Amino acid sequence: MKRKSTVVSGEEGSGLVLTLMVLLVLSVLGASIGVLTLGSFRLSDINRDDTSAYYIAEAGAKRAYEDVYVQVLAEYHNAQTENSFYNNVNSVISSIDGEVYQDFETQFGDSPEVAIEIKAGANPQEYIIQSTGIINRKKRVVEKKMTVKWFDKDSGGSLPELPKNASLLADKKINLLNGTLIGNAYISSKDKNSVKLAGGQGGNQATIFYPKGVSYEDMLDASEIYAPTQAFTQMDVTIPWTDYRSILAATVEAKIPIIEEKLDDEVRSIDDWNSYNIVKDGSIYLNSYIADEYNLVLRSDIYVPKIDIDSGKTLKINPNGGNYIILVDDLSVLSGNLDIVGEGSVMIIVTNSIQFNQASFINQSGRIDQLLLKYTGDSPNFSDITSIRGNIVSVNNNANITITNSSINGVFLTDNPTVSYTGGNKGRSSNMVMIAPNSDVILESGYNIDGTIIANRVTLNGGGQLRYKEIDTSSFTSGSSNGGVEVSPEDIISSEPIVEAK
Repeated sequence: MKRKSTVVSGEEGSGLVLTLMVLLVLSVLGASIGVLTLGSFRLSDINRDDTSAYYIAEAGAKRAYEDVYVQVLAEYHNAQTENSFYNNVNSVISSIDGEVYQDFETQFGDSPEVAIEIKAGANPQEYIIQSTGIINRKKRVVEKKMTVKWFDKDSGGSLPELPKNASLLADKKINLLNGTLIGNAYISSKDKNSVKLAGGQGGNQATIFYPKGVSYEDMLDASEIYAPTQAFTQMDVTIPWTDYRSILAATVEAKIPIIEEKLDDEVRSIDDWNSYNIVKDGSIYLNSYIADEYNLVLRSDIYVPKIDIDSGKTLKINPNGGNYIILVDDLSVLSGNLDIVGEGSVMIIVTNSIQFNQASFINQSGRIDQLLLKYTGDSPNFSDITSIRGNIVSVNNNANITITNSSINGVFLTDNPTVSYTGGNKGRSSNMVMIAPNSDVILESGYNIDGTIIANRVTLNGGGQLRYKEIDTSSFTSGSSNGGVEVSPEDIISSEPIVEAK
């Protein structure tokens, strides 16, 4: 009995030991679970911030694109040339490049932000928006490619093809009274007496083509002729008067661009006592003995209120490889020179007064396709130009024009009711295509044109001469704002889906 009692008393501490061991194991497990739980919470925070940074970057890319989108469409609406459009687009890109958007709602006490960078793409029309989303020191970067395209607004290069050897196209009336016509003449009207011949016709070396469905005897008024008439034959072509009038209508409807950029003032001097402002308040004055020449290098469209070029002075305009507009209120070239030099082209739009006199040379040594002179003022005046090499547009003034003693080389497009060419320019004939589908055109008093007249009514009288000559019109632009092509906003600026930057 005494031994048994001893054994039992020896086991009395084992329960305590077992309990302590269980508690120790539970404590270790609890600590491990706590560590795992805390780690899970921390990992969840990291994932949340990383995901949030991506969505913030995505939102920033969308916002930057919308800002560019709106401004690019506005620039396209206002731009008249491709060069000026892309210059303005680059300004838009520069204004948004480097933007930091911080006006997001806070997330769990952190303030998100987006940094925008816009980089050039693989070609000049492509840009890449790079958006970096940042929250609680976590960053994600996404990219969005966009493409900006220019669509020509002008109807240039779209003149209809002329019939063979056509020196004259008339819609309603031809009057060959006492002038010389060399080349073929086309009349679209079937009206009685729509062709009138008078005087001696021996100097006319022309065939008159008339429409089918009528005899030329019914159309011909030969009551005042005393020499054999020239040949008549039915034509197998249709003169596209609708096309000519559409080109003219688009030009008439074109809005004058708003251009605010002006030249800085510039002073020329020969010593401390003799100086003058060759550029003052944006205007160019070549009217002093101090300066004989001014070189204008264009880098954008500009507004020049007045250009004044006096005798013996020369204004050289260098478009620097671009296609630019110079908006002018008053242009005066009085025995002076205005030249387009270098590469590129210039459209000079004159809105008020225009004045020339003898010994005025306009783009004398340049190419015709480098200059478009467009006049929209009340008093068109293209007389006494010794020579102009460039295309001319005169619209929106409803005034008759008398052009005296000028040599015009290029295309002349107008809606003026009557255009009269008069005064001898023999030896320096105008080489031109006259497009005046709604006008009466009169050629008289020894004025010579080599080329083609396209008009509603045409009269040759008083020794005027019209002789067919092929004129290259492929580069002609009328300065119109719409070439008839429908362009959607997505055609002008488009984008690709957002992707994460590599």
